[in-house]
Amino acid sequence: MIVSGLLPKPEFEPSRLPTEIELGYFAAFLDGEGSIDPGIGPEGHVSISAVLHNSCRRPLDIALELFGGSLKDRPKVENRKLMYYWGIYGKNIIRFLEPILPHLLVKKEQARLALGIAYTYGKQGEPVDNTVKLFRIRIAQEIQKLNQGER
Repeated sequence: MIVSGLLPKPEFEPSRLPTEIELGYFAAFLDGEGSIDPGIGPEGHVSISAVLHNSCRRPLDIALELFGGSLKDRPKVENRKLMYYWGIYGKNIIRFLEPILPHLLVKKEQARLALGIAYTYGKQGEPVDNTVKLFRIRIAQEIQKLNQGER
């Protein structure tokens, strides 16, 4: 279906399912070298992302293969290694956080809350009820507190 001259974005199809070892690996990776980041924008818009970064690209390529998302590199800084960033955003975060949730140790609560936000996302462009906006803001603030070591 073509809408306004644009093709719909295809759904992500993994080439294979992750193994239990890979799920544990990516949970540990997120716990140690990753982040779950909510953003609160104008008019109560809440975004959510999970990001992994490393100087070795291979595990991030595997994350891209298994969960989708996007991969980019940071421009090289003198006397530092090239860094790669894999991220998954919005509703798509469900594909990553749901399967690794049982394996998380450090960021389990942030992941659970992030999933709560992601489950409220509908189709892009649909109006969002104020009750849902307030719920998302409250949950995003709780994640921010957890990320800062508060509670």
